[in-house]
Amino acid sequence: MLPGTTISTGFNSKAVLDLGTAEIEIKPLTRMELTELIRRENLVSTKLDLKVGKVRATVRTEEGITHDFELRSAVSTASVRGTDFEYDGTSLKVLEGTVTFFNKFGQKRLIRRGEASRTTGYDLPATGEDVRKAGFTVTINTNQIVEETGGVSAESVVEIVEQVDIVISVN
Repeated sequence: MLPGTTISTGFNSKAVLDLGTAEIEIKPLTRMELTELIRRENLVSTKLDLKVGKVRATVRTEEGITHDFELRSAVSTASVRGTDFEYDGTSLKVLEGTVTFFNKFGQKRLIRRGEASRTTGYDLPATGEDVRKAGFTVTINTNQIVEETGGVSAESVVEIVEQVDIVISVN
């Protein structure tokens, strides 16, 4: 692939981009541009511009190779070395490793494995503690779910809901 290449996915589709030391899963309804892909001796530099949508990136460490990996959007940048994360331009969820998450002004936070963050681009990226302190409450009407699923017990619904990773985006 050459710099300037744009990758777009449609409804119910995805693409997987294998860049050697990085693999990017491009989710449905996503448009992304490869802005830089350079491999020199012991350095791989990858820069991607996420226009719209969501991606999951896995950046693998390789002995003797430094990987400079950046995934940018209009409001933030995720910069990593050896990690696995999901990113949609404003929200970041780190599955493995550590990601440096920047806003438009270059203010940054380190987001570690199991943590999530978001930014509007103008505010400092939130920490997991910031998200918990925000005090979001999710109310689930288990009776309605029981009715709509044809008789699944409320206890089963609560058990399932407790196992779900819920991400709330406020626009």
